[in-house]
Amino acid sequence: MLKKTIQISGLLFVLFCLVRVPVMASSFQIIRFTDQGPVTVRVDVDAMHPHAVGLKAVDPNFKQDGLTDFTGIRLKTLFSEWGIPTGDGVTVVGTDQYLGFIPAQDIQKDIALLAWQLNGHPISGLMGGPMKIVYSRGAGIHGSCYIWYVDTIFVGEPNLPFLEFTRGHVTKKVFPEKLKADMQTLDPNIFSIPQGCKKSRETKRYGEEIRAIPLQSIIEKHADRPVQKITLVPFAGAGIKIGKQILSYPVYIALSRGEKPIHSSLGGPFSVIFPVEQHPELSGMVPDFGALFFLKEIVAE
Repeated sequence: MLKKTIQISGLLFVLFCLVRVPVMASSFQIIRFTDQGPVTVRVDVDAMHPHAVGLKAVDPNFKQDGLTDFTGIRLKTLFSEWGIPTGDGVTVVGTDQYLGFIPAQDIQKDIALLAWQLNGHPISGLMGGPMKIVYSRGAGIHGSCYIWYVDTIFVGEPNLPFLEFTRGHVTKKVFPEKLKADMQTLDPNIFSIPQGCKKSRETKRYGEEIRAIPLQSIIEKHADRPVQKITLVPFAGAGIKIGKQILSYPVYIALSRGEKPIHSSLGGPFSVIFPVEQHPELSGMVPDFGALFFLKEIVAE
């Protein structure tokens, strides 16, 4: 009886882990910010196969596995072959919105690999797959910088970013400079940033002043009839749906930090701030940490 109980418990644990692991396709997107807005390129594993290389490394998150064989594409090769300049670095984001900022010098050192195979097999979700960032042996990179579930790579500064507001079949571009009349300055202590490895970006601060606009103001300006439900769609990671009851709370869209747009390594170009600490009753209806990052689009129903 005890043996059967242990087997059932083990099965339940495996099922629990499988439920927690994000379901992803073997592709990702590169979003490059330009003066005309973001440009998106989708890349799948098949397109990268001609440039595949092997890398022997010890994943610090799985030290017990020892030296393992990874197969993938060097980030230096990826950006060179796709003709995408990296600027001062790139922000790699997983489907869980965990991120890693990789400075340009680390890319040029050729130490970063976007891997899709482990010991000759596809990388499972339990191991951070189907794609993850790993580094060469001896690179001295902290384990927090090994990004799992790679979903999106942001390139460049978010110059002149805009939000999309969709109602039915109509999508409008919403530019921050046209929202100045409703813009407010928030206490920087309520401004959240994603978890992850930010390295040199941590010292590049644009000022502590957070400029934001109430979500309700955007809806009132762009919705032609009452709204019952809102879907917040990010560039990277899963979106969330909120009911109209949440719109009665002071939910903000963070537009800039100081004079500059919010960098992707800080969750930009836009992020959503939910007042969970001030209103604990929101717990369970919005993300636990009170924010949604990398906001791209607001869909009203």
